[in-house]
Amino acid sequence: MSARTGIRHGELSQLLWGDIVLDEGNSHVRVRAGISKNKKEARIPLIRELEILLAEFRPVSAGDADKVFVKGVPRCRTLRKDLEAAGNTLLGRVGQVRGFSFPAIHVQYLDAEERFRSKGRPGTHASLRQEAD
Repeated sequence: MSARTGIRHGELSQLLWGDIVLDEGNSHVRVRAGISKNKKEARIPLIRELEILLAEFRPVSAGDADKVFVKGVPRCRTLRKDLEAAGNTLLGRVGQVRGFSFPAIHVQYLDAEERFRSKGRPGTHASLRQEAD
């Protein structure tokens, strides 16, 4: 989820189901000011793939005040071990990234976002993180 939204590890670990709005065409994650690194509330749009995954992942009994990731959010070290154990071909690409970490994923997201927003023109970053009204 971090790779597709840019949401930081600490923010992910504190997300509640009430922070996730699944509304086709307007789906987003609300990062509350109290959990955001910059202490500002933000709304982050969700791609369709994440909408579907989150809808399937949500337990029927989950309420809006329940954590999304009840068992916590694994660190990148755990992800790497899981990929190695599974023999995942993605590991080849991930393994080439020195210092693979949540901050690195966040930076990759912001870099990709900047390229998208500026249509390849460097230096015109406009964040997808929309400050809440």
